[in-house]
Amino acid sequence: MPWLAGTALLHSLAASDKRQLFSSWTLLLAIFAFSLSLLGTFLVRSGVLTSVHAFASDPSRGYFILAFLGVVVGSSLTLFALRAPTTPSSGYRFLSREMFILLNSCLMAIILAIVCLGTLYPLLADALEWGKISVGPPYFNRFFLPLMGVVLLLLPAGISLQWNDNHEAKPLLLWLRKPVAVAAITSPLMLLALSIPFSALALLGAWLGLWVISGTLADLVHKLRNARSPWQGLRSLRASYWGMCLAHVGLAMSALGIVFTSLASEQRDIRLAPDDMAEVAGYRFHFREMQERMGPNYSARHAVFYVQAPDGALRDMQPEKRRYMASGQVMTEAAIWPGFSRDIYISLGEPLEPERGAQSAWSVRLHVKPAVRWIWLGSILMAVGAVVSVCDRRYRHRNIQAA
Repeated sequence: MPWLAGTALLHSLAASDKRQLFSSWTLLLAIFAFSLSLLGTFLVRSGVLTSVHAFASDPSRGYFILAFLGVVVGSSLTLFALRAPTTPSSGYRFLSREMFILLNSCLMAIILAIVCLGTLYPLLADALEWGKISVGPPYFNRFFLPLMGVVLLLLPAGISLQWNDNHEAKPLLLWLRKPVAVAAITSPLMLLALSIPFSALALLGAWLGLWVISGTLADLVHKLRNARSPWQGLRSLRASYWGMCLAHVGLAMSALGIVFTSLASEQRDIRLAPDDMAEVAGYRFHFREMQERMGPNYSARHAVFYVQAPDGALRDMQPEKRRYMASGQVMTEAAIWPGFSRDIYISLGEPLEPERGAQSAWSVRLHVKPAVRWIWLGSILMAVGAVVSVCDRRYRHRNIQAA
């Protein structure tokens, strides 16, 4: 939730910096972003929320964070109510960058409200004894994904517009037709290259991600059209512009990774004994042997797998089942074969009773997940984009002394 509010805040700040627009809305988003970070701290530290992310349960600490949250939200909203009417603002045209930034902020606010409702309403219903309510992935997927698709759809059009410039729709559509065509041609080729099964959702997700990337590159080429040389043109661009490009491409990469991983991942839970073989998504898994080994503070059952990719590449993978001596806790250490286009995971389950005349077998989980690395690559690009934007000279304050 703070990420969504912060994203809307960054875009609204750009409009406030350039055109003195949305000043009150920007202040409200700043209050929400900080308040939601405190709310997240309260949820994971107090034990109110039962989740793998709730790594601590301390009611006394939770009371303190809740009281601090109440003081921050109450005082901030009080000051906002008193001072918001005095903040400067100006008008904007309909078909301009300001309008698309406003649409982006509104969409982010709607997504934020949906996530906040799905997170807090079950807790509220339980506290008021209305009954237990379970909100899971279907709720968030049904509402979050279509709205984020609209954000991706509007993004290239927004960056192609100028500030306070009432463009006509026809020239804008003509300018955007090349990115549309490039995305339409390359999206099925990407699915073929990654061996993603063709479907309407896969094609739409690939097109949206490539549409953002091609639209960003088209805007970069457009900005270099009057430069004496490409190198001079690239050097003349501000750091904030480079940061924007990196962040938008990173968002597209993460979106592509999420779509491909969600739609094309294959998982198989299977019973395997040494010398058995299994196949998932064209990858052959050969269970060679099970070994015992001692670690520095644990004993482990150590499996040896030979994995053959569809292109003939071979990899030795060694998942483990560890028992730590100090606590007696049993942990599973998955084996990972990382790759740019896909990741392979093997994890051991529990030992199974051997069939008559057969060797002892294990429950094994095999995963083939395409484009998982793209999600993290996109996150890294967004973070790098933020750092590059901060390095823009316009954001450096200098004390100029009179001569």
